Amino acid sequence: MLCGDRRRTRILPARLPSGSHSIDVLPGVVIAVGMAMLLVLIRSSSPRDAVLGRLPGGDGFQDIQDHPQAETIPGLMIYRFEAGLLFYNSDCFRSRIRAHVRNASVTPQRFLLDAESMPMLDSTGAACLAEVVEDLSRQGIGFAVARYNERFRLMFECTGLNDKIGNANLFPTIETAVAALQNLDR
Repeated sequence: MLCGDRRRTRILPARLPSGSHSIDVLPGVVIAVGMAMLLVLIRSSSPRDAVLGRLPGGDGFQDIQDHPQAETIPGLMIYRFEAGLLFYNSDCFRSRIRAHVRNASVTPQRFLLDAESMPMLDSTGAACLAEVVEDLSRQGIGFAVARYNERFRLMFECTGLNDKIGNANLFPTIETAVAALQNLDR
């Protein structure tokens, strides 16, 4: 499975120029463009993801792996997936969320998806998201989304995800989501 395998994506760019050196220019360009498109698909099928924490001083939320000083919010897992949720990476999305929840030191009460870096959502991605919401619900974990775009909103409406997640769990920013979700626990 390509999920998490970055070795292949380092080899491919090195081979792109070889097509134009061994044959005429136009076929070489076609080969280079085709290989570049393949590289985009490979990279987006297993994109970066992160569990986010708040930096000291309240200066935004960052990847806790890249910023060890970032502190997670008790009872809340904030998750970022850095690609559109589409048919070819939905299995990776689902498996990474399951792994993060399973490996958490304390099972979160709520799961917040930061959708800002997810520019697209197709019907397979929406079905995957619905499965994730159901999986988390069975574990007693609430689900919310922050910073989603217009395409997400439209797909949520078309697929019924709005009803499944609930409009009260859709937030314009991470900060407003954290404030609202923390108030639910009081």
